[in-house]
Amino acid sequence: MIDCVETDTPKKILLIFAARNAYSKSWPPQFQAVSVPATPAEATALIQSAFYDNTGTLERLLNATVLEMSTKVGVFCVSRRYDSLPMWAHYASNAAGLAVEFVGLEEVFCGDDTQVLSQPIAVKYDRDRVSVTFETKSHHSLFFSKFPDWSYEQEVRVVLPLISCRRQTIGRRQIYISEIPRACISRLILGWKMPNSVRRDIESNVERLNSEVEIVAARFSHGRIELR
Repeated sequence: MIDCVETDTPKKILLIFAARNAYSKSWPPQFQAVSVPATPAEATALIQSAFYDNTGTLERLLNATVLEMSTKVGVFCVSRRYDSLPMWAHYASNAAGLAVEFVGLEEVFCGDDTQVLSQPIAVKYDRDRVSVTFETKSHHSLFFSKFPDWSYEQEVRVVLPLISCRRQTIGRRQIYISEIPRACISRLILGWKMPNSVRRDIESNVERLNSEVEIVAARFSHGRIELR
């Protein structure tokens, strides 16, 4: 549940969320929090505020909140599968690229008291979005919810605060990097359209940097992706 109050500063509105939630505590001052209602009656009185009659303002504030949160975190996305043709097309240069297989990510990203950040969480696919309420798990819908059209990806995400990442400038772009131990990389799956010269470079670098990483080649046969 949310509520808003006017402040002394003209045109400044505070968006009210549950103060007991560790994730909302980390937000900037303009997105402050109140205590969770102690009883259903208090919760009912809270949501009966006249503010909720102004749906346009409510929508604008909610969008501003989501935008504010999105500028403070980064999302690391992985999949539970390697054999999706659309993903090889979208994310691996039409099978000229590769897929990296990880193990033990749950030991690297152990989570924190937000129950949202720094832990692998499977994306849920639903046509209807779950509302954000005082229940902490409802905040998962902000980062771990997609429409069913994307369900073939079987996606898992790790949301990290950017402040915990290393910032680096590449060209004209600034990116944020969170390092993962080499031991978490178990296998490289090379696309079936990868040029031989690129394949040789990858094999040479893997041998030099981490020879324990397995290298396999994917192939497209009879409408399916197989490994060899």
